Amino acid sequence: MFVFVYGTLTDATRVDAVLDETIRGSRPPAYADPEFIGDATLEGLHRVDGAYPTLVPGGRVTGRVLSVDERDLEALDAYEGLTQGLYVRVRLPRVEQLGSTATLPADDFDVAVSDEPGAVPAEELDPESSVWTYIGDPDRLGVESEQESAAHWPGSGPFAERVRRFLERDPTVVLTDE
Repeated sequence: MFVFVYGTLTDATRVDAVLDETIRGSRPPAYADPEFIGDATLEGLHRVDGAYPTLVPGGRVTGRVLSVDERDLEALDAYEGLTQGLYVRVRLPRVEQLGSTATLPADDFDVAVSDEPGAVPAEELDPESSVWTYIGDPDRLGVESEQESAAHWPGSGPFAERVRRFLERDPTVVLTDE
């Protein structure tokens, strides 16, 4: 499966350190090491910085796509603080750009939002057509004051629910160069 990263995890050394801390010593030989498959652009969200970077509605952000297995995903969930409510993990459509054009996914793409570490929906889509990413709660991450007005997820209710509603309503896609 794939994960779109846009902050500290765009650095291969940092990814190795995160995974070494949690699972590398116990990785069965059948599991492949994670690898970056290329650069990507997430359309529909943009990055804001606080104690840690996060994404908020509108714009675009560049990053990289990392190929991982289930154990790596659990380790990344722990690193991103899912159990502490700092981030949620969301599944978005992944579309390959051909030159300067891209075909957007069908309207029925099933966005998934998880705040449970290691949880992958049973209805997991073709792993080639989707990508996970992490979205942090700006209120919990100390987003810088000059960015606060733009760092808002619309609606009311729990953070994960506001993210899910926005992503179901507004086109958001990860474009890769592969």
